[in-house]
Amino acid sequence: MIDFFALIQRRLFLLSLFVSALVCLYPAPPSLASAQGELSAEPGLRIVTSTGRAAISHEDAMAEARSLALEDALYFAALKGGAKIDGFSAVDAQTNLSDMFVVRPASTILDYDIINEIQDDIHYEVTVRAIVGEVNDSGCQNRPVSHLTLFKPHLKLAYDAPNWMSQMPAFMAKNLAVSLSNQSQLRVRDARAISAGDAQYGKANMFDYATLTSGRTAMQNGDLGLVSQISVKMDSGGQMFLKTSYAHIHIISDFVDSAGQMLQDPIIDEFKIKLGEHHLLRSMTVMNQEQRDIIRQLASEAMEIHAQKITSKLICMPLRDRLMLTDKGLSVALGTAQGLTPNHLGYVRTSQSPMTFLKVEIAQDRNAALVPLNSALNLAELDGAEVTFLEFSQ
Repeated sequence: MIDFFALIQRRLFLLSLFVSALVCLYPAPPSLASAQGELSAEPGLRIVTSTGRAAISHEDAMAEARSLALEDALYFAALKGGAKIDGFSAVDAQTNLSDMFVVRPASTILDYDIINEIQDDIHYEVTVRAIVGEVNDSGCQNRPVSHLTLFKPHLKLAYDAPNWMSQMPAFMAKNLAVSLSNQSQLRVRDARAISAGDAQYGKANMFDYATLTSGRTAMQNGDLGLVSQISVKMDSGGQMFLKTSYAHIHIISDFVDSAGQMLQDPIIDEFKIKLGEHHLLRSMTVMNQEQRDIIRQLASEAMEIHAQKITSKLICMPLRDRLMLTDKGLSVALGTAQGLTPNHLGYVRTSQSPMTFLKVEIAQDRNAALVPLNSALNLAELDGAEVTFLEFSQ
């Protein structure tokens, strides 16, 4: 009679031994592997260095041994991103228990580079640096800093608004500028005297004659502009002997990139502020009017809410630029002003490769030099390609 309790205990014991052995990465001839030098790149993405080794059976099998060593190194690099273990047991007629385990990587190798190869009379050894995991294109990038230029807003006030509200749209535009300036992750430049159409875009010199003499604002690469539309309309509602008046505030904030292109998905907000109640008796009407200071305070709070939404969107926006190939290598017109630092990673999608990773080698204020993870890559293939930088760590 089969003792199933004993069988379960044995399976658990064997499974624990197997997992312990896997963690230790015990040798399994004819090849073995080890991993070191891990670096966290972003959530769900890791950089690992692993070594694979294969036995050389005879002189003519050198290429085969190299291929096996590379395969071994990549396999163990993928395991560093997680493993899936499937197991099953079988019992024969003599109640002999057989346990089988299948180990598969749970992550994907996105890119790798061979950093060292060693061979002797017995073994061929290959060391690779690989990026494993998944890139989340839709996640928030957590930018440490964003540069924002405030252009002239479009203000509109309903003709039937009370006289004392004549400056309300301008008051709200000022409060929006102040609220944005108070955001620690924003560097705000106030250019509200200039319309977005009069700004200088592209790679033109911001110190040229026209800019210096006309006061035009030059948008530098990586910066964003903001054009807000603030409109105030009157509304009322109520019953026969009671009418309540409201101010409807509608705000649309559009972003302009450094090339002068309007970005999609503007920030849109609507607020409704009660102005007062109108009764048959004038005394009751006067008593039920909201104080003007309270209305201004509510309008100011509305601008703070809108500023928070603008900030959240800017922080989450992906940081992208076009790669430029010079005699010194690849570079972008972004740098420490946008939060880039040495060793920050970015990736490029091309027709030749689904994903090629690059690392920031040198970061200056508005310029950064990049090198591909794969040192054997032809740099000319990346000239003009769009690089997207990975999420910034918190």
